[in-house]
Amino acid sequence: MNNNSIYAFETCRRAHISRDAGAAVIVLTNRYQSILLGAYSSSHTVAIRVRFGPRQLDDVILVSSYFKYNTPTILHIERLSQIMEKEKRILIGVDTNGHSKLWFSETRNRRGRTVDDFIHKYGLRVHNIAGQMNTFRRRDNRTSNIDVTLTTADIGHKVRNWQVSDETDSDHRVISYNLLVRKPPPRIPGPVRYNAKTADWDLFNTTLLGEVGRIPCNCINAMAAGITRALITAADKAMTKKRPSGGLGKNPWWSPELASLRKDLVRKRRQGLNRPEYNILRNSFLSEIRKHKADTWKNYANELNTNPWSRAFSWAKKGSRPRSIPSTLTKEDGSQTVDCLDTVELILDKFVPRDPQQGELVYQGPLEYTESLDPESIKVAIWRIKPSGAPGMDGISARMLRKAWPTLREPITHLFGQCVKAGQFPDCWKTAELVLVPKPGATDASLVKSFRPISLLPVLGKTLETIIIGKIINETTLDTHVEQHGFTTGKSTSGALEAVYDWVDASSWRHIFGTFLDITGAFDNVKWSPLLSQLIHLGASLGTVRIVQSYLTNRWANFHMEGVWYRRMLERGCPQGSQLGPTLWKVAITPIYGSVISPDSTKILTYADDILLMVGAARPKTAFTRIEKQLDKFTTWATEFALEFSAGENSAPLP
Repeated sequence: MNNNSIYAFETCRRAHISRDAGAAVIVLTNRYQSILLGAYSSSHTVAIRVRFGPRQLDDVILVSSYFKYNTPTILHIERLSQIMEKEKRILIGVDTNGHSKLWFSETRNRRGRTVDDFIHKYGLRVHNIAGQMNTFRRRDNRTSNIDVTLTTADIGHKVRNWQVSDETDSDHRVISYNLLVRKPPPRIPGPVRYNAKTADWDLFNTTLLGEVGRIPCNCINAMAAGITRALITAADKAMTKKRPSGGLGKNPWWSPELASLRKDLVRKRRQGLNRPEYNILRNSFLSEIRKHKADTWKNYANELNTNPWSRAFSWAKKGSRPRSIPSTLTKEDGSQTVDCLDTVELILDKFVPRDPQQGELVYQGPLEYTESLDPESIKVAIWRIKPSGAPGMDGISARMLRKAWPTLREPITHLFGQCVKAGQFPDCWKTAELVLVPKPGATDASLVKSFRPISLLPVLGKTLETIIIGKIINETTLDTHVEQHGFTTGKSTSGALEAVYDWVDASSWRHIFGTFLDITGAFDNVKWSPLLSQLIHLGASLGTVRIVQSYLTNRWANFHMEGVWYRRMLERGCPQGSQLGPTLWKVAITPIYGSVISPDSTKILTYADDILLMVGAARPKTAFTRIEKQLDKFTTWATEFALEFSAGENSAPLP
C-alpha cells in the first residue's frame, strides 16, 4: 500500500484503507453490499459491514488490523474491543506481530499473551490450523506464525477450508478460507447507458421509422411511453451499451509478459533462491511493471493529439472522484449510521425529505388553451440540452434525441401540445436517478452535508420542462423582480456585487448594515402548496399551474448504493438537475421582495437561495431594530414554505 492505493489491486471494486495505510479490506465482487464503518476504523484498523441477504442477521463485520511493532499492543486491542462491545458476527484478520501457542507459534511472548487475554475475554475462535506452513517469512528465510484469523462464536462454524499458501513474493503468505453465507438476492438491473460513439445512425433512424407507427395517440402517458420505447428500441439495435461502473476491471497495463514474470518470481522463491539473486529477479519484475505503466500512460495522454476531448482531457478537468458514498455517515446527534440501509435513509431524509402535511391547493375554472405549440420552439428546447450530458434512467441522451428529431418531430409536437392543453406531465418522465456530488472544498466525507444532490432526469421530460418555463415567464411577472441575480438571463454574481455598491453609494444613510442569509437545503425542502399559490399570485394561467402541479405529483427518486436500488416518492422540493427547478425556486422566493418594511432604508438582493439584506439608518440601534423587523418577515415566509435558515449567519457594516 502506498498513497492510499493498493499495489496490484488498482482496478478493484473498492479499497477500504486505514488512515495510515496500515490495514485494508479489498472488495473484488459486486455480489454483496459493503460499507466502511467509520466509527471503528483508525490508523491501523479497518472495519466494514458486508450484507449478503435481506434478513436482519444476514451480515458480517470484516476487520483488518495491523498491530504495529512500535505501538503498544494494548492500544490496538482497545480499538478491537470497541467493535466487540457493540457488534456481532465479526471476522478479524490481524497481523499480531506476536507469538502464542493459540495460533501454533513455537514460543510465546508478551504481545502474544496480551492477544490471548483479548481472545479469551470475548470467546473468540482461532481458525489457524496446526501443520500449515508458517504465515510469515523473513528475508533470512526464517519463518514464524504472527497472522491470525479470529471470529466470534456466532459465525465461527461458517469458516471453512482455512489454509496458508506461498503464492506471492510478499513476506506475509496468503491466508485463504471460505465463509458460508446465504445466496444473495438477484440484483435489479441499473439504468442503461448507450455508447453513442459506436452508433450506426442510419440504422437508428431506419428502426425509429418502423416504430413510429406503433406509438399510441389517444393517451398522454401511453404516447410518452411509446416515444420512449421507440427510442430505446432504435438505440438497442444501432449502438452498444456501456459497461456498468463499479465492477472489477482489468489493469490496463497488465500483460501476458508480466504474468509470466510473476509466476517465475514466485516459483524461484519457493525453490529457495538465495536472497541477492532473488532481489535481482524481483527488481527486474518491478522495472517491467513501471515500464508497462509508463507506456500505457503515454498512450493515454497521446489521445489528446487526435481528440482534444479525449479521456485524458476529462480526467485532467475532473480528476478522480468517488462514485458512491464510501463510508457510514454521521447523524445530527453525532452517532454513526450502522449499515447501507441506515446510510441511505439518512441521505434520503436529507435530500428527499418527507412532508406529512403537504396542504392542498384549490383552484376553479376551465382550462383555457388557445395557442398551439410551434415545433421550432420544441427543437430549440432540445438543442438547449448538452448532447454530452448524462441521460436519465431510460438511457436516452440529448444527442440521440437530436438525431431522432426529424423522425419524431410530429409525435413529440402532438404529445407536448396535449400535455399543455390538459395540464398533465407524463408519469414515465417523473423518475430521477439521484446522484451525490462532493461539494467543492468539503473535507469531511462522513457528513451528508458535504454532498450535493443531482437528479438525472429523462431528456424528453427536461425538454417539456423548458416549454413550461417559457409559459411561466410569458404569463407571470416573475422576471420583473430585479432583486434576483441567479438563474436569470443577463445577470450574474458580478452584477449582484455592482448592485450592492450602487445602492450603498446612492444611500444617504450614515450607517448601512448587511445581513447575509442562507437557507438550509432550500431546493430540497420548499413546500409545494404555497409554491403553487404564489405561482397563481404572479399571474400564471390555470393550465400552467395544473401542469406544474402534475409535474410535482407522483415524482420518484431512485438512489443506488452498493448494488441495491432504493426508491422514495418526492413530497416537497424542486429537483436539482432539472430544467424547471430553478424557476420554481424563483417563484418561491418572490414573497420576500414584497415584505420590505421600509423601502427607502432597506434593500434585498438574492442569488439563488442566498439572501443579502441591507439596512441603512442614522444610528446603529435604529438599523438593528429594522433588521430584526425584516427578519421577522423572512421567518414568517420561511415557515410558510417549510424552510429553515442556516446557522452561523452574521451582520456586518458595509463600507
